[in-house]
Amino acid sequence: MLKKVFAFLALFSSLGTLFCCALPVLFVTLLLGSTLVSVLNVFPQLIWLSEHTVEVFVFAGVMLSATTLLRAYARTKSCPFDE
Repeated sequence: MLKKVFAFLALFSSLGTLFCCALPVLFVTLLLGSTLVSVLNVFPQLIWLSEHTVEVFVFAGVMLSATTLLRAYARTKSCPFDE
């Protein structure tokens, strides 16, 4: 159960870093700055992610690390039905 919760949080924190940094850089690189401005006008909540990039990246890193550790730990456990 805990593994699923961390995986769920890691997924959404990764999406946060995508919206925060990766998509704006991609839009500007492809000369689509006006598209980026239009998206920010429609969804002004995305500006908060850009203002708090350090916190978003730290949270995403912690969640991805925790998920990786839990998956590695689960690999070492045997199935309860195996003898």
